[in-house]
Amino acid sequence: NGVGIGPGVRILTSAHDQPAADQIIMEAPIRFQPVHIGDGSDLGAGATILPGVRIGSYVQVGAGALVNRDLPDNSVAAGVPARVLRIREATTA
Repeated sequence: NGVGIGPGVRILTSAHDQPAADQIIMEAPIRFQPVHIGDGSDLGAGATILPGVRIGSYVQVGAGALVNRDLPDNSVAAGVPARVLRIREATTA
């Protein structure tokens, strides 16, 4: 609900398993893993989300980020690989 997905965002749900050194990479089995994106999150333009990642609720992912691990609720993350820069504070009324 309420998720923003910027232009050029890639959400990947599969990847080849790591083959032995003498095996052809493209012949390795494909592993499927879901991606979870929490309510109210926003994925910046060109971000890439890798298989199996869980993005919490109200997370802001910077443009061009490569998300290769879970991000906690209310975090702001950016970079390659993405890292948490800060946690967003709740507003007070």
